[in-house]
Formats: sequence, C-alpha cells, structure tokens
Amino acid sequence: MNFGLGIMAVPFYNQVSFEHGGDSAGSHAITSYNTKEDYSVSMIINGEKYHHNEFGAGILSMIYDADYTYPKFGNDGKIYNYTKK
Repeated sequence: MNFGLGIMAVPFYNQVSFEHGGDSAGSHAITSYNTKEDYSVSMIINGEKYHHNEFGAGILSMIYDADYTYPKFGNDGKIYNYTKK
C-alpha cells in the first residue's frame, strides 16, 4: 500500500479506495473515495465495542453487494438497562 499526505490506498476485493482517518478518545472518523466509481463514504463512529474497520467493511459490502455477516446489537441484555422505565 502506498501512503502520502495522510491518504492511503485501501483495496476491497477488486476495488481500490483512497482513505484518510483519525481517532480521538473513543471516536473514529474515516473518509473514503473511489476514483473509478466516483463515490465517497464518510463514517464517524463513537465507541470502541465494534471495531471501525469491521464497520467500514460492512458498509462497503452493502455498496458492492458482497457477502458479510453483520453483527446483532442489543441482544446481550445490556440495552435493557437503558430502556426500562
């Protein structure tokens, strides 16, 4: 992979996007641009329980209709603590 000016070429199957990202105190931001298909995606993630690279792979899988096993959030019982009255 080539690096330059904070931008990195990132392959995803037969596509290559150019990305820049940053992290601070549990927040993650990534912006990606695909020159071949002329689209961009930006993600801002708050939290560290689900890795931001996995989140990005899930979004790209939706765009390219690729197989991906998405996580199921909220089935561990913890969310009940925030929703009960």
